Amino acid sequence: MMTVWTNEDKDELLNLYIEGHSLKIIARKIDRSTSAINKALHRFKIRTLAKEHQKQQLACVLLNKSTVRTFQQMVHAYKKQTKNYRRHWIDMEQALFLLMRKGHVVEKRTKDCQFQDIDLRIDGKPFTPEQVSVLINQQREQECMSPLYIKGVSV
Repeated sequence: MMTVWTNEDKDELLNLYIEGHSLKIIARKIDRSTSAINKALHRFKIRTLAKEHQKQQLACVLLNKSTVRTFQQMVHAYKKQTKNYRRHWIDMEQALFLLMRKGHVVEKRTKDCQFQDIDLRIDGKPFTPEQVSVLINQQREQECMSPLYIKGVSV
């Protein structure tokens, strides 16, 4: 009888594989055969996920060791470390939503729908759209994530 892989099983398999455990040890810890582990690694694309995780960790280490001072230098350093670099564009609404998800209190008042005349307050302090971009990307840099670009704000 085949045992179904739950999401928890998949997460545990991914974590053990990323930690570098052998298939035998993973099989013992998850109580499955080494053949089942090997098939699951392929079926759930865990080997690919592990490689991506390693790339992100390497980029994180390289960024933390470098003397990245400005946003543009951070982007340039990230481009050097990432072969398949793509810019991630978001609009201002998505940017504000990301800040709210991170626990910031966001207040906005606009006089038109194009954000041409906007009054932004984040945690009670006035912010320009450019400052919103910097705040988001400083947080993303700390989490070793790629930078985001806000439409109409970022160049």
